[in-house]
Amino acid sequence: MTRPLRRLALALTTSAVAALAIGCEEPIPPLTSAFARPVDFAYACEGEGQTVLPVAPLDETTEARNDATRCPPVTQGTSTTQGDLFGLVVNQATSEVVVIQLNPASGTRRVLDASAFVPGFSGIPVAESPIAIARAADASAFYVVSAGERAVTRIVIHGFDNNDRGLFDWSATRFDLPGLPAGALVLGPTDAPGTLYVSSANGPELWAFDLTADPAAPPLTRIPTPARVQALRPLPGPDGDELLVTWVDRPVLSRMAPDGTLLAEAGIAPACSDTLDNDGDGLTDGADPGCWGAADDDEGGIGRSADADLALEPPAFFGGADLCEDGLDNDLDARTDSQDALCDAGDADGETVPQCADGIDNDLDGLTDLDDPACFGAGDLFEVQPGPFGPFIPTVVATEALPTSDIPELAEARTFVYVLDQNGRRIAVFERADEGFARVNVPLHEATAPAIPFVPYGTPTGPVDTLPAVQAVSLPQLAFQGVTDLQLPGPNLLSLVSSRVRGQLWTRIIADQPGTNQAALPLGLGDGSFTPTGCEPGRTDQGLCWQPPGDDFTWFVFGTRLDGAIQLIRAVFRGVPFHRFADRVTDPAARRIGLSRPRLTLRGRNVTLRGGSPPEGFAFPGPLLEERLSTATGELPDLFRRFGFFPPTGEDDTVDRADLERVLTETWTLTYEGVLPGTDSALGRMLDDTTFFAPNQRFCTHGVQENDWLVLTAAPETLAPELRRDVQITTADGEACVVRPAAVNQVEVRITAVGLDRLTVDPATARLVPNEPVLDEDAIRASGVSLQACRDALEALRLTLARPDNLIPTDAFTPANLPRRLLYGVRGADAWVVVGSRSGYLHRRRWDPDAEACVTAAPGDPNFAFTSPLIQGRITESTLTAPYTACPVPTTALTVDAVDALGEGDDRFENFSFEAEIFPGCEITDDGEVTIAPSQRDTRWTFETTGPEQPADVRLVGTGIAATLGTLDFERQLLQLDTSGNRVNVLDFDATGLRATFTPSFE
Repeated sequence: MTRPLRRLALALTTSAVAALAIGCEEPIPPLTSAFARPVDFAYACEGEGQTVLPVAPLDETTEARNDATRCPPVTQGTSTTQGDLFGLVVNQATSEVVVIQLNPASGTRRVLDASAFVPGFSGIPVAESPIAIARAADASAFYVVSAGERAVTRIVIHGFDNNDRGLFDWSATRFDLPGLPAGALVLGPTDAPGTLYVSSANGPELWAFDLTADPAAPPLTRIPTPARVQALRPLPGPDGDELLVTWVDRPVLSRMAPDGTLLAEAGIAPACSDTLDNDGDGLTDGADPGCWGAADDDEGGIGRSADADLALEPPAFFGGADLCEDGLDNDLDARTDSQDALCDAGDADGETVPQCADGIDNDLDGLTDLDDPACFGAGDLFEVQPGPFGPFIPTVVATEALPTSDIPELAEARTFVYVLDQNGRRIAVFERADEGFARVNVPLHEATAPAIPFVPYGTPTGPVDTLPAVQAVSLPQLAFQGVTDLQLPGPNLLSLVSSRVRGQLWTRIIADQPGTNQAALPLGLGDGSFTPTGCEPGRTDQGLCWQPPGDDFTWFVFGTRLDGAIQLIRAVFRGVPFHRFADRVTDPAARRIGLSRPRLTLRGRNVTLRGGSPPEGFAFPGPLLEERLSTATGELPDLFRRFGFFPPTGEDDTVDRADLERVLTETWTLTYEGVLPGTDSALGRMLDDTTFFAPNQRFCTHGVQENDWLVLTAAPETLAPELRRDVQITTADGEACVVRPAAVNQVEVRITAVGLDRLTVDPATARLVPNEPVLDEDAIRASGVSLQACRDALEALRLTLARPDNLIPTDAFTPANLPRRLLYGVRGADAWVVVGSRSGYLHRRRWDPDAEACVTAAPGDPNFAFTSPLIQGRITESTLTAPYTACPVPTTALTVDAVDALGEGDDRFENFSFEAEIFPGCEITDDGEVTIAPSQRDTRWTFETTGPEQPADVRLVGTGIAATLGTLDFERQLLQLDTSGNRVNVLDFDATGLRATFTPSFE
């Protein structure tokens, strides 16, 4: 018997599919609800005297999905109907629980009224400032944990009398908490209430309440913990659920037994800052000599230099100012000269002492120098705390198994833990293992979701159709940079939840049936009436309505974003672990790559680009136009050479889908003799005439090569006069222009051998590097020289200042002519240094600890992790086969067909995102000849690549900050609790992640 329809309560959001937006679409906004800061959600079914668990598995073989059996039958008088599905929403602003009826099979979905004596619809009062709601393991009651009154309100819903107003019977009791709570959950088998665990907000302990012993006044057991608990989650295990815990002050993920026994732990932060002894040597983080810094993810890595090296002091030049008076921040602590505490105390060497050896608590954490966990050695520059890390918010993805399937990936149940690090803007992924957790290196994770063959409904003897396989490729360029986790692509996340979603072919949840004729419904069918005759209840003889294996074996992680959108992560796809953000475009043939028009600068100043020809005087990658290389075929899109840059072809020089999938969306810089990232720092010095030492530097692993330039920077007054370089400016009429005194001088020298913290240099190659002068315009005016003429002369000088003929050799490069400490950096010699904003600087330089030497890893070398020839970050300019005949070089000489005849330099550069060849620039001499223009240091080409990945998110128009998502896990639905808009939205997602719709719950 069907219950009569009930009138709609205006307190709930009403919406349709049109109100959901993907990306920037603008659907009609939903109505405003009357919830008052909803923060948590739980559900259970109507029962006899108390609530019960829903029917599982959910069977939707009804004509309409809304008629599916969600709850066991309930008898009222002589009438037996399907029970109501109660959703309980914690209203924090009004300290009450609002009950909603969610089962469309038992009547109109609506808000229920808790009191006949209060005008309008009212909720169940709970203790002040509720923060969480937990359902008993057998669903017999709900426990609302409140921080204001430090109490738990136990709610039992006894029944629903089906009146027009929506009144229901309930009762509530309270018991006290021993302190301020932070979170709560219930563990236990489903045949008893279980145990309520509440975490303390102020101390390192859990409070366990035995609900089975007494549901209304349960006995309390205090469980001490290693630290304050950040988050509690249930973790499925072979012997029952365990406690999954993250901590406030520990960047660690922990498994705990129900009695509080610590079972296993894994670091969320890098190994050298996770507080764990990862290599088992009895030493942790800063105390472990295998750690170089807080970001080092290998406690058993290459050892650090002995601190005794800090005492090695070379002869020093004392002819000028002390470092505490030179106007430079020599130790990079953001304090110059007298601002530095040691300088201010009268120590003339104050700016030569790192923070980790200066005897000062620089970060005001109560710990000084080597007592501070941020200091890994006395030579470390900074005492700031490692991190920032956390807060850490976990969610669990527990997959089911389908052992009857012939798809191997579906035969095994697996459990993954996703942990959001809000400060780090990343999500770490772990897999539950017998010994604890195995961390998933997401960039190196590869996966292929199998194709799904199916027989379209209505054509059981016709051709089999197929959903194509979907591939997730590895991203070695990210792994090379030390990235192991998912990096958030947009606004930060507030919370995570996980859920199994509906199928890609089927939108129904129907229990698996045996058979070989796996027919599938057309897309979209099932949202309304379920009309195919083979799908009628009890009709299994035709075998036309069995879902193809793997279609709905997909689990998503959903993150609520600061802007109100929901970020979608495909954790498991067709039974295969994917660990990737869901893509807006999933069809391989529709996934594109792109490259923007490049920009050219010289020492930070824009160089105007006109037309298709490259500019005169500058090296270039090709013509400034777009050329088609191929037309789309199969999974490959149209391919273009854009502005001289080719799409990647991979290690075998053929384009395939995997190569294009590795293209990242990022900004690239190609800088002539650019500074190698990570090599520029402070407090380096010469130990002798040929040895440069930099405490805790890692020159080899930063990609320094023999023949590169070591560039030393110092204030002029701390250098011997022979190492000072002043640039003069003279007008076209030969008049001198007054310039301001140089703030710094630079001297560079060739590197002949590379270590970790030492470089061997050749003093005979030293040369003085000019800095761009600054006109003293007031002095020029006073001198009577034309200011405009001086400006013109300076502009002309800028165009040639960094050419090799302006770098002056010197034989005065000795420690006696240098200050005791120097700012320093390394520049890649005679090449363009390629750096991506996400890929970084790629190279194959590695430290061989056995040989104690810096080597270049050969492709395929088993001793090194990254040996692909695409791991490279330098472009050497091509050698011309014949001189240029015109300048600028005409585009006809630079087309795809003509460019191969132009140069015969090294093989074309290729990394994972593009291929390129750099040709030397041209210029016209005074006598009209076309010649090659030498490249200048800090000439830079900048452009953006666009990869095929476009992370999908769902935006509900009118929704502000959504504090949390609740799950109707048995029905594969989400409840979005919108705290700023004060509404509750019910969402369906399918396996694509793109067809997300409102369930028409509140109409």
